[in-house]
Amino acid sequence: MDPQQNLKFSLWLTALPLLMLMWLIAGTAEVEAATNPRLTPPQSHLGPSADSPIFLGVHGQIGGAFEFESGVPGYGTELIFRPGAAVDFLSFLYNWNAGICMQIDYQMVSENESILSGDFIIRKYLQDMRDSKTKSSAFAGLGMGASKVVLPPGASGAEYKYWSWLAEAGREWTVKEKYLLWLKAQYRHYDRSGYNYSHWTLQVGAGIPLPW
Repeated sequence: MDPQQNLKFSLWLTALPLLMLMWLIAGTAEVEAATNPRLTPPQSHLGPSADSPIFLGVHGQIGGAFEFESGVPGYGTELIFRPGAAVDFLSFLYNWNAGICMQIDYQMVSENESILSGDFIIRKYLQDMRDSKTKSSAFAGLGMGASKVVLPPGASGAEYKYWSWLAEAGREWTVKEKYLLWLKAQYRHYDRSGYNYSHWTLQVGAGIPLPW
């Protein structure tokens, strides 16, 4: 990868947490503002965000790369916007009963190799998650991320950075009207310069609403 591309990937991985924070601040702004897409014709979405907080979560997982090892650990953090919150950024998602997941994910692929990714995922719910009475739903999602592969010390080309795409399927539960739990399976495709670090993960996570 040339120096310019390397700089772009480094900036992406560094800036993603800041972007998440900016989106969070924007999402807690006054929903009655005239520029809010939920207030614009032909369809008003006034009200959904009050029942659809943004969730901040952490997850643990096990996974494996198809060309390396299986059953190795990983972990990460994410922001989850259900349809009533995602509408503040992409108004059509509310009509689709879809949300957004912004994820930072770290996964070992062997004893000495790992992959760090910053991802943006569009998530489609199978139950109507626009209704605050819905406590659980299966979902499926597609996304894209910037991934950094770290090889063992001393290996030729000790670092690779490239785009990856991912697919996910799982289920979310709302517990005691506030807490979020989820289980999901995820596949990430990463194949670059003769190195195939595509891998699967099985993930369990928990989240709290923001603001608390």
